[in-house]
Amino acid sequence: MRVGGCGAAFPSPARVRFGSGLLSAAAILFELALIRVFALRFWHAFAHMAIGVSLLGFGAGGVVLAVLRRRGGGGSPSLHRWAWGFAFSVPLAYGLERQVPLDLAALAWTPSRAWGILLLEAILAVPFLCASVALGGALLDRPARVGAHYAANLVGAGIGAALAVCLLEAVSTAGVLATAAAGGGVAGCILAPRLSGRGGLWSGCGLALLCGALAWMPPEDQISPYKTLALARSMPGVRVLHTRHGALGRLDVLEGASLHHAAGLSLQCPAAVPAHRFLTLDGELADALYEWQGIEDWAFLDQTTGAAAYAVAEARVGVPGSVVRPVPPDAEGARVLVIGAGCGSQVGLALYHGAAEVVGLEMNGDVLRLVTGPLSALGGRIYGMPGVEALQAEARGYLAAPGRPFDVIQVPPLHGFGAAGAGLLSAGESYLYTVEGVRAMVRRLDADGLLALTCWARTPPREGIRLFATVVAALRREGLSPERHSVMIRNWATVTVLASRSPLTPADTEAVRRFCGERGFDLCRLPGLRPAEANRYHVLDRPRYFEAAEALLGPQPETFLRSYPFRVEPTTDDSPYFHCFFRWRSVRALTRTLGGQSRAFLDVGYLLLAVAFVQAVFLAVCGVLLPSAVLAFRGRLAAGAGQTALYFGALGAGFMLFEVGALQHLLVYLARPLYAASMAVACLLVSAGIGSLSAGHSRQGPEASARRTGWCVVGCACAGAAFLGPWLSLTVSRPLGWRLAIAAGTVIGPGFLLGRMLPLGLSLLRRRREALVPWAWGVNGFASVVATLGAPLVGIHIGFRGLLLAAGACYALAALGVRHLDGEG
Repeated sequence: MRVGGCGAAFPSPARVRFGSGLLSAAAILFELALIRVFALRFWHAFAHMAIGVSLLGFGAGGVVLAVLRRRGGGGSPSLHRWAWGFAFSVPLAYGLERQVPLDLAALAWTPSRAWGILLLEAILAVPFLCASVALGGALLDRPARVGAHYAANLVGAGIGAALAVCLLEAVSTAGVLATAAAGGGVAGCILAPRLSGRGGLWSGCGLALLCGALAWMPPEDQISPYKTLALARSMPGVRVLHTRHGALGRLDVLEGASLHHAAGLSLQCPAAVPAHRFLTLDGELADALYEWQGIEDWAFLDQTTGAAAYAVAEARVGVPGSVVRPVPPDAEGARVLVIGAGCGSQVGLALYHGAAEVVGLEMNGDVLRLVTGPLSALGGRIYGMPGVEALQAEARGYLAAPGRPFDVIQVPPLHGFGAAGAGLLSAGESYLYTVEGVRAMVRRLDADGLLALTCWARTPPREGIRLFATVVAALRREGLSPERHSVMIRNWATVTVLASRSPLTPADTEAVRRFCGERGFDLCRLPGLRPAEANRYHVLDRPRYFEAAEALLGPQPETFLRSYPFRVEPTTDDSPYFHCFFRWRSVRALTRTLGGQSRAFLDVGYLLLAVAFVQAVFLAVCGVLLPSAVLAFRGRLAAGAGQTALYFGALGAGFMLFEVGALQHLLVYLARPLYAASMAVACLLVSAGIGSLSAGHSRQGPEASARRTGWCVVGCACAGAAFLGPWLSLTVSRPLGWRLAIAAGTVIGPGFLLGRMLPLGLSLLRRRREALVPWAWGVNGFASVVATLGAPLVGIHIGFRGLLLAAGACYALAALGVRHLDGEG
């Protein structure tokens, strides 16, 4: 072993690498567990905050590492002590985080509470800081060993990302946190200077204390008080029938006489709603499980706007609507696809209308296993009816594969009414409600097929208008006239847009008029619709939906889209933020018109993401950038701080922008978002680790090698922006195994190049400017934080291709600035 100047001993290289890899995997597990914590306590849109917190902690760890080196005469820290610090700080941070009073949903009304975000980020950054000091300290070993140490770090992170998916399927969030802490404790044992004698005794005591700390961790998840699960449990007589933790979220089934759900029903609905239970996902209402006895029990769903598709389909076969099982014996029943089948209510509606074959797609396999297993007797047997097929599949992947066409494709609202109405979904991606997604659905329709897309109605109108604009753009790209192929109707809660593969006939439009008139629904867009026919039942101050539809179908839709106070442009796969309607220029007008009430009409998710970005930048400047600058400027080589910041800051920002941009393309390609993310991150990190390992074996000097590698990354980023989407679309219909292999091959090459840049830069910096290494580490962490939290904001406005181009620009700066790192340029 080698002893550093501060008295800390380096274990053998093999132990350093194994311990670093294990600690890095534990840190990734902790980061992914925090994503689940934020999803439960807040909403999924705030997952980016967990990534920013982790990078903030790693950047601050560089500052601590620099302080320890200055005090210790340039030696290394005690790696095992900081690994133990990570292990013990995980349960401590988790316990303290739960005590921070933070109400994100009310933040728009009480901005003074934003200090809670600062405190929360500071607490949760501590474990990452400890891991950063230990992992960064390993890089202070002999220069010849640094590349392999850094490679072990990246490979361990990749393995941890893949392992997290398996753990989330098997244990609760608290279990994943405990596993991360245990991994840190084992890493502390491995990194100890001695494994026998007193060293082994201290390690055993540490593990025993860690077990006690983990036993103290609260096992129960903290749920937002605004979510359905928390609200329902506060009602008398409500009990939880079943709870299931999975990789896609926590499922709860609630039962109680005070629970009622049939959102979007006509106010004139004559049918009774069967007894039902609530199904919540991560605390938010996902669906209701109806206890039906016969097909006629689904009649109440015929009083929803989405049922209009069946009214038109029945008119096309000459069958009167609004009767049970209306298809004549000599007619062939419809073939229906339900996307987001959930507990099967839309499947029941299709059977009520005489469908001969129904395919229900549900991405969350836990929902299907729960409904068809222990809850089968409570309504789940709908999936066992003749002609019904339930599939665990993501819609875009299913639609891309070859298959038979459908007569009706039904897409109900896929998010809870409360979260959508509060604007909490605005920072989340949705690849179903994009031009490309709608085109994929239209292509799977039969010659006379109908697509029914339903979303929640909001005031002022925005979601329904964007849905119609997206359908119009998709129809035009398919060569169909939206004037003759589209319908839009609404009621008090929902908006439904119909897209027909064949032109709408007078009989079709009459069927829609009759359907809406019987139920008290408003016509918003229909061939031949007069202004007086719109806005009759659920009256707005103006027929805004009708006016929007006319403008979008008129000669200058761009003028309407630019002037509308909300962003309602058609969404695409390049920027799939369907629920983000925020415009900065509209804030002043809304505030002037509505005063304090204007906050209720802003997209809270977008604003909170912006607030988290600003606060993370503030914390990074105070905790990383300024201390690193002070430490660097006290040295004799402070003149090179600017060049160092340019190179390592560009690397930190570029790496994260490239990762986010490439990952988003793979999400829709692999059609399984969670597994796509874990696989892509694992492949990228492992290949980056291999690239880091190869950096020490380059035949060229580090400067020339870094320059050429940087320009190669620029080429990869530009090629990805131009060709990644079309390249992946060529094989999107292949089986999942093929797509996994192609996706892995797509990211391995760039990942290899990305991993080379940092060790090459450190090698150059340590030649004559070793005092600037803490500055480089801190700037890299700062830039990573800014890029991670800024990436979704940038993606909303310029798209994911723009992220890849921005990553290429960062690496171009690094390639240009590498010549100045060693002080000779």
